[in-house]
Amino acid sequence: MHTTQLATGGEGGYPCYCIPALVVTPSGTLLAAYDGRPSPDDLPGPIDLLLRRSHDNGDTWEPQEILRTGDGFEGFGDPSFIIDHDTGTILAFHATGTLAGFFEAVEGWEPPDLVQHVGLSTSDDDGRTWTHRIITEQLKRPGISGIFAASGTGTQVRSGRYKGRLVQPMVLRDHDQITAAVAFSDDHGATWALSAPIGVGTDESAVAALADGRLLMHSRSVGHRLASYSEDGGATWSTPQPINGLPDPSDNGSLIVLGQTADEGDPRSTLLASSNLDLSLRRNTALSISHDGGETWPHQLVLQPGSSAYSCAAQLPNGRIGVLYEEDAYTRITFTSVELAEIEESGPADPVQAGIARGRHPTVQCARADARGRRGERSRPRAPRWSHRTLQHPTGRSSDLLPAPLYRYRRGRRGEPSLSAIPGARARTIARPHLHFSERVTQNARGLEFAGHVIFAQR
Repeated sequence: MHTTQLATGGEGGYPCYCIPALVVTPSGTLLAAYDGRPSPDDLPGPIDLLLRRSHDNGDTWEPQEILRTGDGFEGFGDPSFIIDHDTGTILAFHATGTLAGFFEAVEGWEPPDLVQHVGLSTSDDDGRTWTHRIITEQLKRPGISGIFAASGTGTQVRSGRYKGRLVQPMVLRDHDQITAAVAFSDDHGATWALSAPIGVGTDESAVAALADGRLLMHSRSVGHRLASYSEDGGATWSTPQPINGLPDPSDNGSLIVLGQTADEGDPRSTLLASSNLDLSLRRNTALSISHDGGETWPHQLVLQPGSSAYSCAAQLPNGRIGVLYEEDAYTRITFTSVELAEIEESGPADPVQAGIARGRHPTVQCARADARGRRGERSRPRAPRWSHRTLQHPTGRSSDLLPAPLYRYRRGRRGEPSLSAIPGARARTIARPHLHFSERVTQNARGLEFAGHVIFAQR
């Protein structure tokens, strides 16, 4: 794990730094944007939009520069990037205003000083120079007062009927109700349309384009993050549902597809989310991985267990995962990069939240590596892809769980899952409350059949 402080309160001309956005440009440059503020307060206020860049996967960074600044009470903040992979254009959404913020803004777009506007900056030279415009009139409809782009990143649909569409998460105050939505464009950002509202309870959000052409949104919410799907390119969305494996204190995070798997036709995309794994406090900034398109999140690595908040992740050119996040009550912007394997080797940060807990029936939570080694290979395969199933224990008796032998996951002739004990298997067991983690390699005439972790739990 490699960590660099990009901004510290009291240095560089600003007491407060917050609201991170991170993106990798088509040339491999990392762009890190964030707010420079006189205080933690949101717009309206004299907030500047700042930018730093790295050409070596985040090892070193160019000096901080100003992307947008204003006069008097005019301010710019809450950056969000989208890369148009068809044209190479970098788009940077942001909020701007003078006398009104999200909660003070009026309906419509007049008078301008009482509207929080949606700003859009674009660059065609790797983020060196930018052009700026306002697109508020394209997005506000009757009943909407406050509107802004959720910070972090948007996405571009990479497959299906809406391939090429640019999608940016938005937050609305629609008839005095806060809700998430998205803005989308089919002409490379020239014009934009606003989706239907996602629903009350949603807020700042992140969106990922899945391999089957659907969009998946994760929204901040109290208790757990909320998931919603769109099958029409973002125009309408399903009813949001809580994600049990991702507790949330209502804080903004990010969601990305790893390895551009959306181009490979795999309907179960590998996803990575950055968020705060806590039910009520802004702490435990972590990375979570799902290998089943967001159904489960069994691998979670906590980067900062202490005070930390908004975060934005990106897969770097060297394959590592980079994360830009707030620390220490909005006084620091931190960049951390980790190997993907380090996250995949981690279990759930909270087994109870991940669904591994006590219940009425004794079960075994089985994590199975899909990778197979060659005959005679004794080492565990690198970066296996995991599938997870919760199955009833073969004997049905909880006394057999602690301690437990190792089990092999199989499918019957009709596809039904089953577990059978592995005779003579050796295990290294680490005792934890209600849990045992084991590692072993099973070798037979076909080579390395199974390698990885099996989690035993009484439910």
